[in-house]
Amino acid sequence: MKNKISLVAAFFLFSFSVTFLHAQTAYVGEFFSNYVKVINAATHTITDSIYIGHMVEWTAVSPDGSKVYFVGADTVTVVNTASKSIIAKIPVGYDASGIVVSPDGSKVYVSNTLDYSVSVINTTTNSVDATIPLGGGSPFDLAITPDGSKVYVASTNMNNTVTVLNTINNSVITTLTVGYIPEFLCISPDGSKVYVANAGEESIYIINTSTNIVSDSFTVSGNPSAIEISNDGAKLYIAFTNDAFVKVYNATSKTIIDSVAVSPDPHGLSLTPDGSKLYVASLLHLDVINVTSSTLIASIPMPNGPSAFGDFISTYPNVTGLIRSPAQQNAISVYPNPFSNQAIVTFEEELNTATIQMKDVQGKTVKTITSIQGRQVTISKDELSRGVYFLQVIKSQNIFTKRVIIE
Repeated sequence: MKNKISLVAAFFLFSFSVTFLHAQTAYVGEFFSNYVKVINAATHTITDSIYIGHMVEWTAVSPDGSKVYFVGADTVTVVNTASKSIIAKIPVGYDASGIVVSPDGSKVYVSNTLDYSVSVINTTTNSVDATIPLGGGSPFDLAITPDGSKVYVASTNMNNTVTVLNTINNSVITTLTVGYIPEFLCISPDGSKVYVANAGEESIYIINTSTNIVSDSFTVSGNPSAIEISNDGAKLYIAFTNDAFVKVYNATSKTIIDSVAVSPDPHGLSLTPDGSKLYVASLLHLDVINVTSSTLIASIPMPNGPSAFGDFISTYPNVTGLIRSPAQQNAISVYPNPFSNQAIVTFEEELNTATIQMKDVQGKTVKTITSIQGRQVTISKDELSRGVYFLQVIKSQNIFTKRVIIE
């Protein structure tokens, strides 16, 4: 579920520079309370609680880290991560469950299990723009492609399908038959594959996103209760029902390469933005795995039971000084994105001696283009490796940030 990056940036007005601080935060609901626990992902400690007013079932964080969306009681509650205050409560469909945010942060997609539909939320107005009927099934988990063009919806009950949605016109592209009770999805970082964890059988199906067909499947060691993919797409992390392990699979050979003992009944998985730790929601604990050594490094007691479905860890830079109005969101565009060799950056206004910086997921500047004039500039892959980067246009006293992917 996705290329995950959580950084906090501070823009110093007089030096016009950006400093990245490595802050990663998990937002974990509880089954038996109306609170969300705020957890420092570096120290594995609970630092705060936010009263939501309903049990939280699913969670998603906005791409810039400024907002977090909590699903429960047929409502999406929107929280400002800086002030930890509720800024909106958005009614959605009956038995709302899965949630995913578009890569540009403009839309939120919510599956309505007993309405057989998906709600599309406009994040500027915090209102439902559209409801997409699925024609049956019980939609549960969602996954969105890195370019934001398609949403994949797993439908459980007796439907056993994954529905592919076109996000441009909010229509159904196709519906694919998969395994028994497909509950959980994750998508490869390059967007080429969707992995379907079938909770009713011991299998994972693989969907080719170019052709939208089931291209492969493999058997796993139990009934999967959660699935996550590494930032480089090389490993799959899978938890199982009535188990106390997270199994690590090689995504190419589809074989087990490691196994980590965790607390009983793991049911939610989320990687930290830098990909170094895997958070595991179990029956009464939130466990933390070091993915390099495949060892359990922390276990946070949560007596009310962690309800942590979805991407519950801050994912992308939260840039202080970056104005997030719709006008500034559209101030720059990058095409194509993702790109493999070159991309064209287009500016809404004519620039005069502006600067572009590209930063990697650790906040390190990997490319700088100075003295930009006009309304377009071409950026090249050059020596950069495949992955997620943040393109920042520094113009006078403003910084505009765009997430870009190199394939």
